[in-house]
Amino acid sequence: MPTTVSYDGVRIFYQSYGTNNANESHLPVLFMTHGFGSGSKLWDAQVPVLLRHGYRVITWDMRGHANSECPSANSEQAPNTYSKWSQIHDMKAVLAACDVLPLHATTGKQPFFMIAHSMGGMDQLLFTMKWPKAASGLLLYGTGPGFKGDRGRLGWNKQAAKIAHSYGTKGLDALIGSDRTKGHTSSAGLIAACLGNYTQREDDPLALEFAAMGGQLALARNLNTIEQPTAVMIGQYDKTFGRASDMMAKDMPNATLYKVMNGGHMACEKTPKEFNQLMFVALAELQKSLSISARL
Repeated sequence: MPTTVSYDGVRIFYQSYGTNNANESHLPVLFMTHGFGSGSKLWDAQVPVLLRHGYRVITWDMRGHANSECPSANSEQAPNTYSKWSQIHDMKAVLAACDVLPLHATTGKQPFFMIAHSMGGMDQLLFTMKWPKAASGLLLYGTGPGFKGDRGRLGWNKQAAKIAHSYGTKGLDALIGSDRTKGHTSSAGLIAACLGNYTQREDDPLALEFAAMGGQLALARNLNTIEQPTAVMIGQYDKTFGRASDMMAKDMPNATLYKVMNGGHMACEKTPKEFNQLMFVALAELQKSLSISARL
């Protein structure tokens, strides 16, 4: 299985499909990120059709998930093995392994769009705040930017603790729906990811880096700084992230809202025809923005 070594030696699984590059195609590379408890197989109904349209596609498994390594949970000696900081550096390691983004640079060798679902979308937004010139565009699906106030954040963290407890008592039997099909091998990895990544910790190194902007609240409070053309996709019946999607479309200066009719939070799997049709509409608009930018 193809893996790359991240900043701390953790092996991260990824797959790169297609062969286009900046010299052979006008299409950007698509870097696709799943959400918490899922895996790269989330995109099984999208990858083949994207390849038929000529895209190069990169998918990956987060640390603690599916085929990626599950290092030990955060401890006093290693408090941030699982964190938002680790997430964005794992992304950078995969992009570097695929020769899309130089490991120690902040701009890419090739234009690429970041596509993400649920928690992965927040992580990709944080990646873009950290390295604002890297990605050429974003497609955020069924996701949100966190919270503008601590009340919402603490409520989220309380729910995260319940999820972690469920994995602790039931093991992998706590997985629900299609998450059971993603190849997870370690409930310990999912618990560690839940408490370290999914939980929005105010002591996360990335939150501390953004302290002057609001810490763990910085992303939601500073969406206006995300300048990339952005497609915000939301399932018609996704009640959890509906308001967050509206907020992103309103607060991000170059964002457009797209609603997947008859779809919910897992529309890419459950209603793939409708999802894929809208995805290509959104990608066309993002590419149009990229072409205009290239001419300026």
